[in-house]
Amino acid sequence: MLWGRDGETMPPRTHMMLIIEVDDTRYVADVGFGGMTLSAPIVFQPNLEQITPHGVFRFDDAEQAASGCPPSCCSR
Repeated sequence: MLWGRDGETMPPRTHMMLIIEVDDTRYVADVGFGGMTLSAPIVFQPNLEQITPHGVFRFDDAEQAASGCPPSCCSR
């Protein structure tokens, strides 16, 4: 997970997130701390904007983003 970073450098891995599957849907639960921790699990699906009390979050597909291909032209 990168937040506010360009992806060029990898900070120390000091954060934990859980992937939970319920009824064939995968969710991410952020068990971190601080003011910007997710207040509820969000769906683990690339390019889906999800509104939370802390703002809008979206998982980007790193390979797709590196290719410069917008979500609409890449198939998975």
